[in-house]
Amino acid sequence: MFQLEVDRPFVNQRGNRDTDIINMVAWRKQAENVAKHMKEGHMVAAEGRLQVRSFRRNGRKVLVTEVVADSVRVLEEETTTKTEDQ
Repeated sequence: MFQLEVDRPFVNQRGNRDTDIINMVAWRKQAENVAKHMKEGHMVAAEGRLQVRSFRRNGRKVLVTEVVADSVRVLEEETTTKTEDQ
């Protein structure tokens, strides 16, 4: 399992961009490729299916929502933040 951070395309009332954390699951060769090529800060494209599962922890039902990856590709090896001189 790994996580993707996805910036929302709009700013909130405080002028900040919120970020969603997406739980991702990859299996077999796809998992090997993710482990080998994907690093923190890389921009990636991912496709897959949404999966909701549940289990019991300390007598309480826990729901987990995740994306089971069919394809994950590294688009850029480093993401940079552009700043403007003022």
